Amino acid sequence: MSRKPDPLTQYRMRVHEFRGYRYASTQPTVSNPLTGKRYSKRIHWGVLEAGNRFVPNRNFRRMPLEEQKKFLFPEEWDLSEVAELSSKAEDTLYAERRILHPKMIAEAIELPHRLPNYAH
Repeated sequence: MSRKPDPLTQYRMRVHEFRGYRYASTQPTVSNPLTGKRYSKRIHWGVLEAGNRFVPNRNFRRMPLEEQKKFLFPEEWDLSEVAELSSKAEDTLYAERRILHPKMIAEAIELPHRLPNYAH
């Protein structure tokens, strides 16, 4: 009888060394929809620089803050970049609300009608 999978595996960060680089990765268990077989898939979330400093990649940065907080990092990693991301999150949220103001959306919808005919 096999062990039950750990539900935190998808959030547990580990070092993956590949071709001279050190990546921060998770290895969740997924199943193949065609065969139904389960396998581990490695997902890279950033790199580890000298001194175990974690530098997140684009996918980690674009992830919602609630999801970022679910990850379990080893204690010896420097997470200063992640702390900066969480402090900038409120500024980004404010900027997104300002950009999506209804008046601006209405002006954007009318924009093609204001362009001269040769611009289409």
